[in-house]
Amino acid sequence: MQQARNFIQCGLARLGRHTTFLVRPLLAGILVLLFAGCSGRETQSVVVWTDRPELAAYLELFNSEQSAYFAELEYHEDPLRLLRTTRREPDIIIARLPTDTRSADRFRALESLIEAAGGASTFYQDLLKTGQVEGRQLFVPLSFDLPLISFKHPPAPDGHESTDMYIGLDEIRERGEGFNRHSGDRPTHMGFSPRWNREFLYIFARLHGLEFRHTGIESFDWNRELTPAIGEQLASWVSESNRGLETEQQFERRYLNDPKQQLLIRERILFAYDTASGFALQPAAFRSELEFRWPTQDGKLPVLDEIVHIGMPRTGNTAGAEVLASWLLEPANQERIIVDSLRKRVRSFGIAGGFSSRVAVNEIVFPRHYSYLSGRIPPPEHLQFPGRLPSYWPSLRTEVILPYLHDRSTGAGSANSLESRLRTWLLRRGD
Repeated sequence: MQQARNFIQCGLARLGRHTTFLVRPLLAGILVLLFAGCSGRETQSVVVWTDRPELAAYLELFNSEQSAYFAELEYHEDPLRLLRTTRREPDIIIARLPTDTRSADRFRALESLIEAAGGASTFYQDLLKTGQVEGRQLFVPLSFDLPLISFKHPPAPDGHESTDMYIGLDEIRERGEGFNRHSGDRPTHMGFSPRWNREFLYIFARLHGLEFRHTGIESFDWNRELTPAIGEQLASWVSESNRGLETEQQFERRYLNDPKQQLLIRERILFAYDTASGFALQPAAFRSELEFRWPTQDGKLPVLDEIVHIGMPRTGNTAGAEVLASWLLEPANQERIIVDSLRKRVRSFGIAGGFSSRVAVNEIVFPRHYSYLSGRIPPPEHLQFPGRLPSYWPSLRTEVILPYLHDRSTGAGSANSLESRLRTWLLRRGD
């Protein structure tokens, strides 16, 4: 009885030290992690900061199969911001990390981790660059997500499934325009509008060559000469292919209150924008009736910005952090993570919500457990990874760039107003 009481007190002591990470849906799983470390064994704690809730299940698996280290999870919405504003430091951060040059001196270089994982050639080469600062590998990528276009599963000709994996922007527009139908002046069916999802507007811009890039400490630049033409193409899609903004809004008010997956199945719309992670989490009844393609232009498929990286602060349990990171990057363990997550019905796709940074895992393991991906894994040369971006990039993209592209798609705003919007936003922010 006394041993059980000590066990409970140990778990509660751990809980008291880390109350900041408690998230209601994860509470039960995290309590398992906490109490699992109180069995009396000699272990070293490895404190993990993350913005990915599914890591709770991964760390439970890690803790269950070895006794040298006990990984303790703390959930934080913005681990890097917390790192800059507190004296506390974790042993390892696993999160959607922009390459934050302001915090670069707080992290150790991780070239040895990549070598221990099999070398750079086993990763996507351009993906590794997203974690490099001044030639040093400060962050190692763990996973990434992709955009996709979904539509109702067409009848298979002669019983053979299509093996196509890409769809071009011109095809989306042309097929969408051909799908449009009206009853008098009232639109009854609409193939697709770029306005239906602001993230698609950004993907559209990237597919047409718009590239934002890090140029110095917390600063960036972009190819300004492309923004007017991109805005004009978006506006012409709405005004010419879909008969204008008023027609689109009339259709949206009448029909777009329903989930787009239902609208696809009912053939009210032809295409919908989604992501690989979002598509995977659709109810099976929906997904079984849907097909998808990766959106491309000139053979390139843009990878979404928020890539999950691993970073290790200089002060901390270096040995334990390296063991955990190596375990997470091991292809066999990644397959076990996927199997375990599917068995437990963890609401997360793949590895930490995306495809693995390891090429072989995507090409071999993912189709094995996500059958709809068979023959649909894009080769490395087709993927267009984002460049390094400042730490405030997610907020700036959401508050400035996406609204600018949306305004341009409706014909509002000037073609050259992006620069003034960015300047105003940065001045208000203080950078």
